[in-house]
Amino acid sequence: MNTSNLRRLLVNPCRVVSGIQPTGIPHIGNYLGSLRQWVDIQNSIPSSSSSQCFFFIADLHALTVPQIPHDLYQRRIDMLAILLSIGIDPLRSTLFFQSEVPYHTELNWLMGCHTPMGHLNRMTQWKSKLQLQEMDAVTFFNTSLASSGQFNLGLFSYPVLQAADILLYGATHIPVGKDQTQHIELTRTIARKINSTYKKDLFTIPDIILNSSSSIMALKQPNKKMSKSDQNSKNYILLTDSEQDIRKKIAGAATDNIEGITYGDVNRPAINNLINITAAITDSSPIAIAEKFKHSKHSEFKSSIADIVVGSLSPFTKSYQQWKANPTELQAIAADGAKKATDQAYPFVKNFKNTLGLGV
Repeated sequence: MNTSNLRRLLVNPCRVVSGIQPTGIPHIGNYLGSLRQWVDIQNSIPSSSSSQCFFFIADLHALTVPQIPHDLYQRRIDMLAILLSIGIDPLRSTLFFQSEVPYHTELNWLMGCHTPMGHLNRMTQWKSKLQLQEMDAVTFFNTSLASSGQFNLGLFSYPVLQAADILLYGATHIPVGKDQTQHIELTRTIARKINSTYKKDLFTIPDIILNSSSSIMALKQPNKKMSKSDQNSKNYILLTDSEQDIRKKIAGAATDNIEGITYGDVNRPAINNLINITAAITDSSPIAIAEKFKHSKHSEFKSSIADIVVGSLSPFTKSYQQWKANPTELQAIAADGAKKATDQAYPFVKNFKNTLGLGV
């Protein structure tokens, strides 16, 4: 969605909230699927507007799976540097670590006490994390599952904390990909239930800003989504990859035995994927990209894609290295963002607690 369309969508005043887990350096699919949209949203809001953006590193959510403390700490810092590198401006957006604002966990508890277990049982996130096959048939009552060391309360109640993340700041709009809409619908359901229970408009019901970009698939296995946890590093391009690595990965990307470049043929998933990457980066339609390169050899097409990707990502790599070289400034930005977020969150939680009878 371009900036002009975003301006029409984000009616003033608005509040946009979104977060990302510190699971490592994002790949190009993460950027095109969500992070670039954050920057576009931020830049679409005039500096004179009362609208606000809250972007956070969801480090509490990362704890739902086992973590090595030192590695988690480093990934948090890396993610902060990445967000700054791609254009998140701490003067225009509130940028912070989720764990540094205690009201996230407090609201999580207060909302959890209003969330039926059945709602959480229907969520797909905890089931997919446990790699369950017959997901619809599985429930948290399953004895063998409940006793599993992998299945913890945090993983099961993850959507409640996510709802708290959103509602804490009075979010009016949530930018998400297609795979996150179920969580946002649960957020809206919980908010409406609490508003109805106490007959007050305590929570703003947020709207979804859906990223319409096609999913970016693995370079060598285009029938599965690109993932930085993939054991084959040739399947993904990280935002910090060197020019040499980017060109190697794209040159080695899967294609097919059909001459020319076309789009939309289900028998050409690899070519479709390369076109989708190019179209997303250049803000073009996949059909236009296919038309432009329709007579190109596969090697020529991939060479052109490499030029486009390198041109898009190289500024991020340079900026990332500069931020990483200045840890003191990173810490100051994180601390300032946490203070701003805390100042916004406190009156909301105080009002909700008063409604619940928890006021002083």
